[in-house]
Amino acid sequence: MIGLLEQMWDGSANLSPMRFATSVHNAASGMISIATANRGITTSIGADYDTPAMALIEGIGMVLSDGCPVLVCCGDEAPPANLLKQGEGWGLLAAGIAIGPSSLAPAACARISEVSMTPASWAPRSDANPYADAAVSNPNVGLLDLILAIQQQAEGWVGLDRGAGRGYSVRLHASST
Repeated sequence: MIGLLEQMWDGSANLSPMRFATSVHNAASGMISIATANRGITTSIGADYDTPAMALIEGIGMVLSDGCPVLVCCGDEAPPANLLKQGEGWGLLAAGIAIGPSSLAPAACARISEVSMTPASWAPRSDANPYADAAVSNPNVGLLDLILAIQQQAEGWVGLDRGAGRGYSVRLHASST
């Protein structure tokens, strides 16, 4: 998209419809669906630092309406330096979590009971995963934090934005085994 905008601005070249087609926010999920022959629903959500929360809410809604498991993935690459103030930005991060009806889940699975604006009671330990701290500025770090909380068998409210979003949290219950 940045390349297309630069071409528009300086008028140096004709704009390519093909380059535009892969610049929209849902292009990646569409390309993955084509490559994997996925005939199911794919949704792309861009909600800045609330993307993990909105993606989970969308996924939970799909599970509740269809009763089928859903894969929620969040990812973001580093933004172009010329679009940010000096010293701002983040590195590449992608994280994914499978959610499904609790009736189909093995006893060893963690449970999510709700998404709310309740303050988080769990925070990632700085020694838990060095990559989490390196990605602290990435808008999608909240999904990585949820994965870390599940790995650590945490219980309570897990923040989904590290304070940069609106404050969404998910209530996590550890596995029953």
